[in-house]
Amino acid sequence: MSLFIVRKKQFLIRVCANHSSVSPICEVGQKLYYTVVRNVVNRIKCSVEANPIDSLEFKWFVNTSIEMFELKSFDSNSTTSIANYMPKTIMNYAIILCFAENSIGIQREPCIYKLKIESGN
Repeated sequence: MSLFIVRKKQFLIRVCANHSSVSPICEVGQKLYYTVVRNVVNRIKCSVEANPIDSLEFKWFVNTSIEMFELKSFDSNSTTSIANYMPKTIMNYAIILCFAENSIGIQREPCIYKLKIESGN
């Protein structure tokens, strides 16, 4: 088996011979920046590539620079997970981290989503 790891910008790309089993990595080309509204449930989408995909589990974390906490409200289906996040702080930004894990291992680098939070209700 040959495994090549290439870093280009903020993406980690793996090329594997024979489509062998690999731990999850972020899917290239997904939306990384969101404008969200305070006090409203916003949906953030995380997509990964992995093999096998039948045992994928996701975890989400929020970093507001004041605190970091695990986000428990999300839905997952195959290689995609959608977090339901309601910003409540006065901060005008946040970073959301999405990790996936399969039977091969946990994702080494999270998918990172940058949020600009606008005033809401």
